[in-house]
Amino acid sequence: MTSSTEGSVRILPLGGLGEIGMNLMVYECQGKLLVFDTGLTFPSPDTPGVDVIIPDIRWLEERKQDVVGIILTHGHEDHIGALPYVWPRLESPIFGTAFTLGLVKMKFKEHDLSTATIREVRHREAFQVGPFNLIFIHVTHSIVDASAVAIRTPIGTLLHSGDFKFDHTPVNGLTSDLFSLAKLGEEGVLALLSDSTNVDRSGSSRSESSVRPALDEQMARAQGLVVCATFSSNIHRIQQIVDSAIAHGRKVVLNGRSMEANVGVARELGFIRLDGDDLVTVKSIKNHERHRLCIISTGSQGEPNSSLMRIAHQEHRDIILGAGDMVILSSKFIPGNERAIWSLINLLYERGVEVVHEKDNPHIHVSGHAPADDLKTMLALTKPRFFIPMHGEPRHLHLHRKLALAMGVAEERSLVMENGDLVELTPNHISIIDRVEHGRVFVDGKGVGDICDIVMRDRRHLSEDGMVVVVMVVAKDGGQLLEGPEILTRGVIHEDENPQMLEEMRETVAQALAIGAKGMDFNEDEQVGASDIAVRALRRFFKKRLGRRPVVLPMVMEM
Repeated sequence: MTSSTEGSVRILPLGGLGEIGMNLMVYECQGKLLVFDTGLTFPSPDTPGVDVIIPDIRWLEERKQDVVGIILTHGHEDHIGALPYVWPRLESPIFGTAFTLGLVKMKFKEHDLSTATIREVRHREAFQVGPFNLIFIHVTHSIVDASAVAIRTPIGTLLHSGDFKFDHTPVNGLTSDLFSLAKLGEEGVLALLSDSTNVDRSGSSRSESSVRPALDEQMARAQGLVVCATFSSNIHRIQQIVDSAIAHGRKVVLNGRSMEANVGVARELGFIRLDGDDLVTVKSIKNHERHRLCIISTGSQGEPNSSLMRIAHQEHRDIILGAGDMVILSSKFIPGNERAIWSLINLLYERGVEVVHEKDNPHIHVSGHAPADDLKTMLALTKPRFFIPMHGEPRHLHLHRKLALAMGVAEERSLVMENGDLVELTPNHISIIDRVEHGRVFVDGKGVGDICDIVMRDRRHLSEDGMVVVVMVVAKDGGQLLEGPEILTRGVIHEDENPQMLEEMRETVAQALAIGAKGMDFNEDEQVGASDIAVRALRRFFKKRLGRRPVVLPMVMEM
């Protein structure tokens, strides 16, 4: 595959298009590659046992010497979460704003990565990375220090929006830099690549500051302990919870490892106002009156191992909830998490706890992504010649392209990309010129990429149908059964309550071994041992008796 020429720029998504999360975009100019974001996504029920999922970067690794930098638009996990796994394979300089890099440094410390070149950049200050001249532009989002990035190239300026919304009354007073966006539009934007996550929502963004009255209303009427659950990266939301709690005579407790860590970074960099006198440690909760405390916690999505779920199950050593207490879920019901969140809510209600959430009280949370009118404003300000929607599922991308066409972008100057599409952009033309290898890599414990599709299929099989182990001793010559078989099951039957079925399994295996390979319908030319016969016999047994297909593992000793 040839590199980009002087008269073109190439664009390649390796994650984040046709899906939510795992964002990674590559820009190529004059043969040099610039990586935008390295995000992860979280496992679903069809990926059991997996911790996180990251983009497959083998294509990038093959051109490692051409990668001139990694640009981070903001600090959410779907934009920086894969960096500890990706950076060691690229070893390129990392560029981002102060808070984003604060989170990155914390991650790298956890992963024992100390040799990375990390460079802090400021909004509106241009800098050069290879053939790319870049300017970070401040935008409001559900995390502080977020940025759109202008990419100046020899053929024109591209604008990578990052995640954004237009909040005109943000908590910290720093609005999106509409002036810089409009200035780019007047100078000429060759192509806009824009966040599509909320394109299916009409109207304009609700301000983050609009959440404060809803928080105050709940704090004022709460009688016992209050727990506010939100994302640990949403520093502005945490600030509002802190301010509301203090205004209502409550001290603040930070609960959850990421909550403590992220707030620590934000306090150190001056992104949050939280005096030490207003903080109470989790261990010292018992020394304070319950109605004088507000716990800010992780776990708003009902994650199985989260701190809030452990509280709901009464498994937390220091936090116990009961009648008169209140839990506020100041977060979105993320699609795919609804069942887990409702389970969490039901558990809390069983304890007598009142739960406030966005389905009943929509003012308790606002989105960090631009709805349709904000997306129109971005298009109107920047007036791009070409348009590519990014960050979203297929419906989001197609709806965003349709919106751009309605805003005057010519149909032939806009397209919907998929992960792996290599797009070539010139001043007068845009097209998909190739498909490159891409995909998802499973991270399980310390293993990265060692869980392949076959292993994942086996895990799903185990989770659905269970496992049977057959243990036996056979003669080395002839294969006659000398001892056993013994049967162990997991996830198939309750052995203590089904002794007769266990005995039937043993008899089935013994009879199959006595009959031999030919009697079990193996071909004469197949090399068949006692383990093969036992497996086939048990599979037939379970299909006939239970209509199931458990995994059968033979353990055979020859004597």
